Amino acid sequence: MHSVIKAWVFICGCAFALSSCTAGSGTESMPEAALYYPLDLSFHAASKTVHVLNTNFDGRYQHGWISQIDLAKVVDSETPETLTLAELYSDAVSVESYGGGLLLDATTNTLFASHRGVDTISVIEVDAATGGLLCRSDETAAKVCDADHRYVFSSDDFAFDAPSALNDPFKMRLSASPLDAEKNILLVGHAGTGRLSILDVVSEETKGTQLVANRSIYLGGDGNSA
Repeated sequence: MHSVIKAWVFICGCAFALSSCTAGSGTESMPEAALYYPLDLSFHAASKTVHVLNTNFDGRYQHGWISQIDLAKVVDSETPETLTLAELYSDAVSVESYGGGLLLDATTNTLFASHRGVDTISVIEVDAATGGLLCRSDETAAKVCDADHRYVFSSDDFAFDAPSALNDPFKMRLSASPLDAEKNILLVGHAGTGRLSILDVVSEETKGTQLVANRSIYLGGDGNSA
């Protein structure tokens, strides 16, 4: 019971001071074939893959991670109740510790992951056939998977309405651009700041999918919400 109370106090503390809960303070590497406080998921229909955003809320590990799980094995199995996570678990990539949300753009096979308490969104390629997640930065397993495909919010890039800061991205929605129906925009709600950011989704053959600053609007009502 004491450990449960401590965990709950920690979670509540993160809600009010998320910046202290984002970087993994632990020494353990990402475990193999394991979930850890899964927070959100998305389904990639083309590969029948489920991606799960794991939250390293207590800093036990060096970072959080997104797991790849083969849903087709469950559907095709005559005895799905006998399957173990190890049999369904395909792979994982590392991301920031304190997850916000996970959103799939099926048209570009791109996975967006928001991260609480920081000012970044990870933009990760999804293999159309296998559902595998591709980090374009390097092949170092311990590296947080967002170096070359991380969108960093910056007031230098935005038409920026005071007073709230550009941090703590949380809820995300894809929408057609009101200026060009053939292009998409990503709407991002910032938890705790009362702010809505609008990002252009740009896809180039050589660079893949990227996010480009459009505008961030202060809507008022600061608080722990998005």
